[in-house]
Amino acid sequence: MIKRLNVSVIIMFIGIVGMMFILGCTNPNKTSEHEMVRFNDKILESTIVAALSGVSVCSPGEMVAGDEMEVSNGIMVKDLAELTSLCVGNKGVTDLSGLEYCTNLTILNLDRNQISDISVLSSLTNLTVLGLAGNQVSDISSLATLNNLEYLYLGENKISDVSSLRSLNNLSVLSIYSNRIRDISALGSLGKLTLFDIRDNQINDISSLASLDKLTMINLSMDLLSQGSETMQYVRVLEDRGVVVRQDPLPGTN
Repeated sequence: MIKRLNVSVIIMFIGIVGMMFILGCTNPNKTSEHEMVRFNDKILESTIVAALSGVSVCSPGEMVAGDEMEVSNGIMVKDLAELTSLCVGNKGVTDLSGLEYCTNLTILNLDRNQISDISVLSSLTNLTVLGLAGNQVSDISSLATLNNLEYLYLGENKISDVSSLRSLNNLSVLSIYSNRIRDISALGSLGKLTLFDIRDNQINDISSLASLDKLTMINLSMDLLSQGSETMQYVRVLEDRGVVVRQDPLPGTN
């Protein structure tokens, strides 16, 4: 009797351990498509509600109407998967939490807000167009995963390190004007780049640009380039290739 009881206990123990193993192998953090998404920024939330209601217009110069829309029933993960374009320009948005579930977005305009943390954007790997100009961004390392990007606008931020952009091999247009950038050597790998705006930074070495054979226009205005410097030979190389070079030097650098 005791032996039979011990066998039963052992079988039960093995069953419990097996269940624990199975549960341990599942991802407890996996999000259900029916889970409600929490937005810390109500402006962002109401704009997304407007977009899901068909109000959103993603044309140049137009902004989403919907700041006053009431969020009543909430937004589920599966709802956000429906969005392919979203314009939230000049709205005063500060927090992008919740946007990470908009995984089918191809166009996202976040220009002219008060955004500093863009880490949630790393999951939006379908993006081809991203606008973040006129914000408070300093760390852009989360953009390294966005390999489908073709148009990237990062002007008027606080960026000093652009090395994380080196993997974005599909970029055709890159705008990083008015930042704190000194070194652009990592960007010499962007072989599809055609338009490049790096004006108003602290750049004095543009030798890496010589490898960008698809470049058609570049803006170097107000960078630390002086006439007669060794770096200017690369400007002439670009011009000889037919690249339009815009260069209005800083006062006193001629």
